[in-house]
Amino acid sequence: MDHFRIPANMRYRDRTTGSFRQKPRPLHQRIEKFARQRKGYKEIEPLLKATKNVTNPASHGRRVTNDDLLNAFDLLEYILRHCFDNQHSRIKKIASMCKKPRRVLGQTVRDSLKAVAPDPTTK
Repeated sequence: MDHFRIPANMRYRDRTTGSFRQKPRPLHQRIEKFARQRKGYKEIEPLLKATKNVTNPASHGRRVTNDDLLNAFDLLEYILRHCFDNQHSRIKKIASMCKKPRRVLGQTVRDSLKAVAPDPTTK
């Protein structure tokens, strides 16, 4: 959440003094704020909440089954790929280029994609 600048604290006005103070924002609220603010991330909100529901009790010393933990890792892997992998933009670029007729000079779709985003499989 810090990477996407979702604040860990929230401001509130103290009723007695009228001054502003800060208190920690619960992770649940940070997840909801993240999904509202970021276009295209609404679909991963339930995945983030499910991961939180498994990993939060474990971080506070409660027991978690191995299956639950492995499922949480699978969810985290999907979430990280969704947030940081540019495969989605590469696929959109390929689709838009396939709609256009190919250039006479022999430039292929893959050649023009190298300028946009390097292929992670060819390192």
